[in-house]
Amino acid sequence: MILVNIPFMQIIAKCPFCGFSWLLDEIAADRRTRCRNCNKLFKVPPLEDVPEAKKVIDKAKGTCYVDESGKTFG
Repeated sequence: MILVNIPFMQIIAKCPFCGFSWLLDEIAADRRTRCRNCNKLFKVPPLEDVPEAKKVIDKAKGTCYVDESGKTFG
């Protein structure tokens, strides 16, 4: 048996309540997660919204926030 390490995407999560950021595995996309800092729940956008967010990040040359409805802010 050969085991292969398959790379996975990580999502930068940013709490809309306290602003704390951390990395989540792609399996967290389109689900609710609890902030590691303030313990409040918020929804992680679906992976389909990631390409649009990446465009905003590339254009802004900085970080980007995607809210619960999928709107991107750079």
